[in-house]
Amino acid sequence: MNKFPIFLILTQILISCTSYEIPQDVSIILDKTSNKKQLSKTLNHYNDKKDSLKFKATCFLIRNMLNKGYCSGEKINNLDNFFKEVEEHRNINKKLTYKDMQLLWDSLVAKSSDVIDFKYDLEEISYKLLRTEIDQSFQVWESMPYCRHVSFKDFLNCILPYRIRKEPLEENKVWLFNRYSWIKDSMRTSDDPIKACNYINNELKSWFTFYYILQTYPGNISIANIYKGRYGVCDDMANLGAVAMRSVGIPVTIDYTPQWGNAKAGHSWNVVFDKKMKAIPFMGAESNPGEKSQYRGDAEIPAKIFRKTYEIQRNEILDFPDNIPEQFLVTDYLDVTDEYVPVSDITLQLLNSPPQTSYAYLCIFNNESWKPIFWGKITNNQATFRKMGRDIIYLPVYYQNHSYRVAANPFILNKKGKIINFFPSLSSYQSMKLTRKFPFLKKIQKYIDYMIGGRFQGANNSNFSDAVTLYKINNSPSPTMSELTILNNQKFKYVRYIGPELGYSDIAELEFYGKADNQDKVAKLSGKIIGKGENYQILNEAFDGNWTSFFATTNPGKGEWVGIELDKPEKITKIKFLPRTDDNAVRPGDEYELFFWYQGWISLGKKVADKDFLFFDNVPKNTIYWLRDRTRGKEERIFTYENGQQVWW
Repeated sequence: MNKFPIFLILTQILISCTSYEIPQDVSIILDKTSNKKQLSKTLNHYNDKKDSLKFKATCFLIRNMLNKGYCSGEKINNLDNFFKEVEEHRNINKKLTYKDMQLLWDSLVAKSSDVIDFKYDLEEISYKLLRTEIDQSFQVWESMPYCRHVSFKDFLNCILPYRIRKEPLEENKVWLFNRYSWIKDSMRTSDDPIKACNYINNELKSWFTFYYILQTYPGNISIANIYKGRYGVCDDMANLGAVAMRSVGIPVTIDYTPQWGNAKAGHSWNVVFDKKMKAIPFMGAESNPGEKSQYRGDAEIPAKIFRKTYEIQRNEILDFPDNIPEQFLVTDYLDVTDEYVPVSDITLQLLNSPPQTSYAYLCIFNNESWKPIFWGKITNNQATFRKMGRDIIYLPVYYQNHSYRVAANPFILNKKGKIINFFPSLSSYQSMKLTRKFPFLKKIQKYIDYMIGGRFQGANNSNFSDAVTLYKINNSPSPTMSELTILNNQKFKYVRYIGPELGYSDIAELEFYGKADNQDKVAKLSGKIIGKGENYQILNEAFDGNWTSFFATTNPGKGEWVGIELDKPEKITKIKFLPRTDDNAVRPGDEYELFFWYQGWISLGKKVADKDFLFFDNVPKNTIYWLRDRTRGKEERIFTYENGQQVWW
């Protein structure tokens, strides 16, 4: 995707537009694109009008347009029909259920080829789009009261840009301004950009919904399609927040972590700049500035946090572009990790570096493999890494010939900023009792606690007007399958689970058992699945045998429930149930494999669990470990073993 010779031009990239003559660096770019006519027309337009600021803004956009672009092609076109169809159903008051949308999405994916083109802005952008976006940006910057503190330099990155990431080229600012023009009246007595941000974000929250299946959309969903479908994932929420805010002159951009230090994948969110140009985090269409952190300490710890800029930044690693990982060819970001968490500059002694290798990289584990997160320049077999997040295990590596090679042992950068090195030994051993392959997160406990006060009921009227409570959950249940003995002798045609009176009715698995007259054998009962409320998942996911799917409710206290209409009235003798869980505890019947680190991952063999824990003997000490479930699941984390306990990283 690096079509344009960005590294030859970076040396001139900071030259500013100080006259109406086209600066040399911009001229070089113009001469290298077939779209020179459209770009030059924009420059000439502002030159003719003697509008120096808009001329400088155009220069800024062009000189920083290198390698910016968007995904297109047949696959994108097919998938975009999803948003069109969702909108059409909404317009005729036939809102698609989540099951319908999943089927629609799957059908569109099946019809699509894997061919995706990448189109570069320098070759595609039009005079009309560029001029419209520039004019509209200046209009709001010059007229809105909450823009008075925004300098021209900050305007260039936080209001002016016509794109955020890799969404298609669109003229968004005019129609979005028209949609949100009421903000000027709402802010008549205030110049606070935080207050303005709250107004717009509350409108976004009123209609947008996170929907996980769109994580597989290639590139970034267009802003127009987000408004059509009203669905997306965190990247779309951040893009939406930035574009909507900028359309009315609120200075907003995106902060992101490409990879959490202790979890899979990364996250994006927004920041709005207050009157002192301090960045205040928020999440577009979800939470307003200052309402909540964008990461959870137990589940997500950032190793690096970057701020998205339109302007190309000068990073020294780009002096050697032919021998660095592709992800570090990205040039439009600032490192802002220290604005969020305590950080450390660390210097490491490395193994002998390969020839023509100028940089080493720190990797973090992403549940499956080591992923590089940042770089450090090598001097005398040492590398220094700046502003690294703490309480994380890092692995130093080299990069050569498109592959990674271990540069030193993994180490912990602890909460106090101290490096704790591992020195794996093949002569000192220990025994381990392992109960999980992934940490038990606070959010899982929250889901489990939803069930406190929940009731299992039987009835003979379909509306449960004669409901009899067979069992009430008074304490936090087990995160694994629980079994209840029921002593009530009545027979019931209808049975259900309903949550506490003011709470949720979430449940992952539900089984009812009975014993027919004159029969000794207890059997699992079946019938028609019934219930009230299927906002996130269809009702039968409480009965599908999949521990990671669940019946979920979004309206606490609204009496949502799930159950079965039995073929005939039965006496209930036993109930089995499972709260919403992650299915990451050791599960009897699954096959597991334990690895330890010694210059790479080394297997200690496989075992089939016969209990909810595993024993391993003769495990090398002073290293890190990885328990893999070879039967099911994807979530797995590395851990150390301290005082007989797994400690997760």
